[in-house]
Amino acid sequence: MSGAASAIELQDFGLAYARGDGELVLLENVDVSIPAGGFYLLVGESGAGKSSLLSLLTGLWEPREPAPRITGRVFVFGMPVHRRYPAALRRQVAAVLQEGGLLDDLSPRANVELALRAAGRSPKLALGLLSQAGLDRPPSGVAELSGGMRKRVAVARALAADPRLSLFDEPTAGLDANAARSIAKLLLETHRAAGGRRTTLVLTHELPAFEGLADGSCGSIGGVAARARARQQTTEEAGMPGRKAAGRGLGS
Repeated sequence: MSGAASAIELQDFGLAYARGDGELVLLENVDVSIPAGGFYLLVGESGAGKSSLLSLLTGLWEPREPAPRITGRVFVFGMPVHRRYPAALRRQVAAVLQEGGLLDDLSPRANVELALRAAGRSPKLALGLLSQAGLDRPPSGVAELSGGMRKRVAVARALAADPRLSLFDEPTAGLDANAARSIAKLLLETHRAAGGRRTTLVLTHELPAFEGLADGSCGSIGGVAARARARQQTTEEAGMPGRKAAGRGLGS
C-alpha cells in the first residue's frame, strides 16, 4: 500500500503504445500525488494520454485494443492499479466516458435504476439522483434527450455508486458554450454535495467551461498537484489544516 493520503498517486509512471515504426510514448517519468477531496481538471488535447490514464485509473481497458506498456507504479486510494485492478475499488470509482454509456432502449430512470442495482443500492434512489442531476421530470425515453440532457443522465448513473472518486472524460464535448457551462456547474454541485467525501477529476480540452470552478486547473496532472501544494502552504500559514501534495509535470 502507498499513497494512502492521496486519491491518485503516480510514481515514475510511464505509458507507451507499440506501433509499426517503434513506440509512441505518451507519458514518462511522472511523479505526482493528487490529494483526496478536491475538484480537479486535467486539460490536454486529443492523443495526450488522458483517456488511457482514465482507463488505467478505472480498470476499464478495452480488451479488443492493444494494451499499452506501463512502467512505474499507480495507486488509487493507496491500492496499486498498475498490474491488476483491485476488486475493492470497483464500487469506489466511477467514470463517465465520452459516449456516456446509456442504454437507449431504457428510460432515464431505468438507466439509473440499473446502475443502482449493480452498486447494491435501492433503485428507489433513481428519481432523487436524476433530480440532483437537474432532471426533475425526465422523459420516458433516452432517445428523446438532447446532448446536454444525456450527459445529465450519465452523471446520475455515475452517482449511483456513491463513489469516492469520480472521473469524467470530456463531459462538455459537443455542447454549445451555455450547455457546457451548465454541465460544468452540475459536476461541481454534485461534487460539493458529497461533503468532502469525493474526489472529482475532469479530463477536458475545454477549459473555459470550467473557469473559476475547479480547485486546480492546468495542462497536466503535475500542475494540478503543484497548485494543490500551493493551497496547502497557504492554509498552513493561516493556521488551518490542509493536505500535502507533491508532483512534477507530465511528460510533454
